[in-house]
Amino acid sequence: MSDADDEPPLPDDHRTWRRIVQEGQLARFPEGVIVSAIRTNYRREGIEQNFVRELIVFISDRMLSILRGEISAKTFPDGGRDLVEAVHDAMLKALLSPTAADGEGLRKWFKSTLRNRAIDHVRKELKKMKLMPDMVDDPGGMVDPRTENFSEAEQEAGFS
Repeated sequence: MSDADDEPPLPDDHRTWRRIVQEGQLARFPEGVIVSAIRTNYRREGIEQNFVRELIVFISDRMLSILRGEISAKTFPDGGRDLVEAVHDAMLKALLSPTAADGEGLRKWFKSTLRNRAIDHVRKELKKMKLMPDMVDDPGGMVDPRTENFSEAEQEAGFS
């Protein structure tokens, strides 16, 4: 890689990637290129793994930043933190798995893959919230299970 052009190194050029990490220059490259370098060099025999860990930390931080922007904090009881962590965990596992389709998706379409998985997790969580109304902070007009089988007249008469 020359300084004249900002062409990224090949994924298996571990010496250049190590230098980029040491110089703090990762932000110059698209996420997909960094993902490719991670997937190529992670647990690769004969390759010192410290720079690979730095690549993973960098991409992990990018993932968290994107996911926090994609998942509404107002919709979920904990501000969406558990959901962000679940998607992040799944995407990190996919990143480090050589056979995971989402790992390859992160390489080709980093932000789109994260958004799609965030949407999948949000849909599941919303469905679960609808099935479990006790998760709602303010139940409002929810029926009291102790009196739901009695009419108002029966309740006033003390049948409940």
